[in-house]
Amino acid sequence: MIRSFLLALAQMGDPAFRRAAFRCFLLTLLVLFAIGVPIAWGASLLGEVGFEQAGGTSPGWERFARYASGTLGAVAAVVLGLVLFITLSTAIYALFLDGIVVAVYARHAPGISPGSDLPIFRSLGISIRFLLVTVFLNLLALPLYILFLFFPLLDLALYGLLNGYLFGREYFELVALRHLDNRSAAQMRRSHRGKLWIWGALVSFLFLIPILNFFAPLLSAASMVHLYRDMESSAA
Repeated sequence: MIRSFLLALAQMGDPAFRRAAFRCFLLTLLVLFAIGVPIAWGASLLGEVGFEQAGGTSPGWERFARYASGTLGAVAAVVLGLVLFITLSTAIYALFLDGIVVAVYARHAPGISPGSDLPIFRSLGISIRFLLVTVFLNLLALPLYILFLFFPLLDLALYGLLNGYLFGREYFELVALRHLDNRSAAQMRRSHRGKLWIWGALVSFLFLIPILNFFAPLLSAASMVHLYRDMESSAA
């Protein structure tokens, strides 16, 4: 398992990895820009409307209202961008992970087929479903996170246990469904559930480390290819 991470880490400089990271970064910024600009504009507009509704007539107060509402909108857009950046980039990476899988096979198993590319909407659907379920379950666990606030090790254990299953399942499906149908993939996943859970817990902690968390989807996808090939070998 550790070997799969080391092999993936050694390939992070691969051109396919760099292209995926660059495209994901640009697309994430574009999406955030498309979200942030209307928020900033809307906040500024609300400030002006509020000033007029309050019967404001002073030019000085009008300028202040516009400045304050515009600043508030800009700050809200920036904060939202920081909060959503990793979440959005993780979903957007789904558009480029096929290239990562192919690159790993090309370097480490050139004579073996990397399988069939997943349709874009299917891989994106897997990632979006994963993000929604992850957010939902972690919100449900929020009272426990707060309860364990003064016991960091318990918080980390809860985080790893909860998200380890989710990460292990998502990345396994992104690789396994290139080779297997849904039923065969599910059977294989169940037979290796313990290994996938531990692997997923390790991956989940990568997403907690600033800067590294942006590259975590690439590292995770590449690592899962090696782990999947080990599972195939053990089943042979």
